[in-house]
Amino acid sequence: LSIIVCMKIALSFALIADKSLDFNQKIEFLNQFEIDGIEIFGQELEKARLSDSTIKILNKYKENSIHMPNFGIYDASPECKQWIERIVNKAKLFNVKNLVFHSHQIQDYKHIFQKRFISAIENAPDGKKKIGLQTVEENKKLLENHKGLKLVFDPTHALVNSIMPKDFLSLKDYIISVQLSGI
Repeated sequence: LSIIVCMKIALSFALIADKSLDFNQKIEFLNQFEIDGIEIFGQELEKARLSDSTIKILNKYKENSIHMPNFGIYDASPECKQWIERIVNKAKLFNVKNLVFHSHQIQDYKHIFQKRFISAIENAPDGKKKIGLQTVEENKKLLENHKGLKLVFDPTHALVNSIMPKDFLSLKDYIISVQLSGI
């Protein structure tokens, strides 16, 4: 587990209990912690008016990611391509390393890969609905089948689905960061 813990740490917008905060206020809040990056929700980024101070804060972090599952199903549709393009264009204003997806929402993997960014899946099984990758082995098989695809590890997601975080050590070569979402 120490191998995973020594990786880059990013805090997610999902950790913020105060839902009344706007985008810029959320960035200010998360900036108070000693972290390597922030996981930003794509739908909030799309609507946000980024202040100069927010852009400055985001540019100091090297491990920012955009949480992309807010769109729906990722396929070859014009709507999907346009949504990804809008998010990618806005993300060019600051330092973003990763685009993070939920595997069960991807129909066509070639459309999630974008120049300048690392595309990753999040270990996000939902045991109640039986969607997403339910086991470490399923994660591994998917990662092996899609060259260049990486994993953002969320220990909370593993624990709420009765998977021990240490079980993900077999995927350490795919893990690019650890995110703490709180849910």
